[in-house]
Amino acid sequence: MEPGRANGGWRSATPRDSHSLDQLCSEGFGLSEGQSFFDDFPIWDIRRPIDGRLIEVMDGPKGSQILSQLGSVRRTSLTEPDPLTLVGAVVTRSSVQGRGLARSGLDHLLRKTEAQGARSWLLWTGDDRLYRSMGFKAFGSQWRTTITKISGNPPSGQQRVRRGWSPDFTAFLAKRTRGLQMSEAESGMLRNLKNVDWWSLRSPGEQLIAVAGIGKGIDLGGILHDWHGSEAALRTLFVEIARELPETTLLYGSPLFAEYPWLKQLKPEFEDPLCYWRGEPPSRPDELWFWGCDSC
Repeated sequence: MEPGRANGGWRSATPRDSHSLDQLCSEGFGLSEGQSFFDDFPIWDIRRPIDGRLIEVMDGPKGSQILSQLGSVRRTSLTEPDPLTLVGAVVTRSSVQGRGLARSGLDHLLRKTEAQGARSWLLWTGDDRLYRSMGFKAFGSQWRTTITKISGNPPSGQQRVRRGWSPDFTAFLAKRTRGLQMSEAESGMLRNLKNVDWWSLRSPGEQLIAVAGIGKGIDLGGILHDWHGSEAALRTLFVEIARELPETTLLYGSPLFAEYPWLKQLKPEFEDPLCYWRGEPPSRPDELWFWGCDSC
């Protein structure tokens, strides 16, 4: 059947497709040789069991190669009563782009997930033309500010700044009141994100008091997207990060003001939609936030 025709060859991926999917996604997202898409987005690795996830693919003639793929995963927001369906890893092989495969696949995925009970879908993209034509609309705002514009005290004599992942990050980040709930499997994947530059601040006795992750995702290089701690601890940690990495930018938005009121003092330098949304609107739109959520 001609690739890209309605329901023309879409099927659910299996673990044996893993290598082909990694090659396809790594090529589609412009990664260098030796880099893996799954290093940044292990949630789309079909070998990892994730509840509520679908990965749909279209094969070439006689199964010669996978031409296109996309996925979805159901997640629960800490501020929304009903699950949300995240759409991601939408990629088509360069040799067959322009034939409508992405549109066909997205239509297939929306229908399939709706039949399973989905009512709200969201995604992130730098090119929204296809998604707007299929009912997605820009929702909310997320802002960026250069981290050097955040003031704070240097670490006290008893505080220590550490660099690198630590197992106690997972429980610490889970204390946040905005974002998505993390299943045990997804929490375990945090430590396997190979390209995230993790920083932390510890008090005497090595108690964790602030965490920050930079570059959590292919499109978030140099962006401090995942963080938690008290105002004083975060300001101290950010000042230390700025000393080493002055070009780093902090990503934040108004839904975080309730938990981090000091963010109101910052002046945004860049604004993007929080996400692209389709379906039933959120019940508490002013509280909806995501922490690099399709990266884990």
